[in-house]
Amino acid sequence: STDRKYINVVYTDAGDGYGESRIDSFTMQQQDRKILITWESQGAYPFPYTEITLVIHGEKIKTALVDGKEAEFANQHLQVQVFQNAILSVSV
Repeated sequence: STDRKYINVVYTDAGDGYGESRIDSFTMQQQDRKILITWESQGAYPFPYTEITLVIHGEKIKTALVDGKEAEFANQHLQVQVFQNAILSVSV
C-alpha cells in the first residue's frame, strides 16, 4: 500500500491589486489503487473558467467519479467543471 499526498494552491484576482481574490486548493492523495482529488475554494472572486482539464501522468486510469457521478476519462485527460471530490481508479 502506497499513500502519497500532494497539495497545490492557485491564487486568482483581477490582476490590479484591488478588490476580491480567491484561493483554490487542490489536494491529491493516492491510496492503494485510487487517486483522491479534493478541490476547496476560499474568497469571493468568481472562478474565471467554465471548466478545467486534469491530466494524470504515470498511471492508467480505469474509471473516474466526480462528485459521485461517473465521468469520461480519455487519453489521460478529465475535463470537469468546478467540483468538490474526484475519485480515479487506477488499472492494475
